[in-house]
Amino acid sequence: MKPPATHHSTRVPTRAAVLRHLALVHVTNLSELISTYAGDVQSAVNSYVKHRLAFISNPFPHLVFLDGPYFLIDLSACLDGGSPNEDALCEHINALLMERPIKSGDDSVFLNIETTLIECSDKQRQLIQSGDISKLTNSVLATLRLGGQGKKEKTFRTDMALTSSLYSQLATGELVLAFQPILSVDDRSVVLYWESLLRRRANRTTLELTTCANQITAAERLGLVSRLDRSLLWTHVELLKKHPEINLGCNISAQSLKFDCWWRVLFEELCKQPEVAKRLTIEITETSFITENDEAVLLLQTLKLLGCNIAIDGMGGGHSTLNFVLRIRPDFIKLNKAYLALNDTQMSLRSERIVKQLTLLCGHLSPCVIAEGIESEDEVRETVDNGTHGIQGYFLAFPCMTPSWLDGSAIVHDAFASTHVSHHSSPLFPGIVRPSDTAKGRDSRKENPGPYV
Repeated sequence: MKPPATHHSTRVPTRAAVLRHLALVHVTNLSELISTYAGDVQSAVNSYVKHRLAFISNPFPHLVFLDGPYFLIDLSACLDGGSPNEDALCEHINALLMERPIKSGDDSVFLNIETTLIECSDKQRQLIQSGDISKLTNSVLATLRLGGQGKKEKTFRTDMALTSSLYSQLATGELVLAFQPILSVDDRSVVLYWESLLRRRANRTTLELTTCANQITAAERLGLVSRLDRSLLWTHVELLKKHPEINLGCNISAQSLKFDCWWRVLFEELCKQPEVAKRLTIEITETSFITENDEAVLLLQTLKLLGCNIAIDGMGGGHSTLNFVLRIRPDFIKLNKAYLALNDTQMSLRSERIVKQLTLLCGHLSPCVIAEGIESEDEVRETVDNGTHGIQGYFLAFPCMTPSWLDGSAIVHDAFASTHVSHHSSPLFPGIVRPSDTAKGRDSRKENPGPYV
């Protein structure tokens, strides 16, 4: 195997630092390589790593042990007792191991490497010197794995805690909708539709609301947001049934644009309620990738055929793409409010032209372009001059939990609650009794046991 062209025998600069002579090398894509390519990929990776590490310096570093995607390397022999510039040393090792491909049969594959320097206790160094690797492995491996994956695991735990709190609040009726009107630029007394915004209230008696944005984005990162979107859509359907004089906009994540069974149940309901469908606008948020483009387009086209309106939220920011907009031809396009920073002293003439051209482009893709985040009368005039059709923002109206057309408050009902599921689905499995069912239901289960008892 050809040696590195530029990295051999390189000695990294030193600086005052904690003495860290052990390096943890994590091959982050090893499991994918093993599952995708034929042959003994693990052996090929081990041989490659040993060969490439020989070019760090002379004397060579000591490879202490291998454990799946982890390599523990003792660098003390090649550091001359100095304290390394840790970032430079880690990048040096990364470059060595990712520079060239590994042959796996007829394929060439590259490793993805993360290197971390860790402290080595005197006891651990004695184990290395004595060659008692098994004891060292038992005492250090769990720490190494946390070192390699701790950040990811911590993020996962944090996201799961936020998502858990979100769905706990949903189940207990703490999540409500606040409504903000989207007004016509021609006549501000005309409401194009009311956008509903998810909020949490501290208790059932207070009107004080807090945002749920961090919880929603956590649920999106975990791929667990569709339960919320189910709940929001069904809640909007019920509101539109009760209030035939209003139009509502419901925000859902692009992650939910997959033809799951719950969509087909919703389609059936909208077929029965065309007056509801035509007053429902579904806003696709810009906070998540559209993971199944063709499937998402087909789903939204189906909703349009049923009479619903489609809005693209935050155009120009996040994950909204021009290609997706071209394919679905939405009824509304909402411009990202970041483009409306007209009072910003850094807003140049060129930037204003970009805003105007973006508005004109969106006007060719949709019959109604809406400017979000309006905060002054100057911004209203500017957006009108640019050619927008609708405006929305705190300057015009704050989100309100109790608009004049609504009696009480709009609680978001959990779509997974037994009362909701039994109302919207056929009794295909009469023997299955939900844990929240009544005592009468439990008695009927004993009389007529189903497949799961």
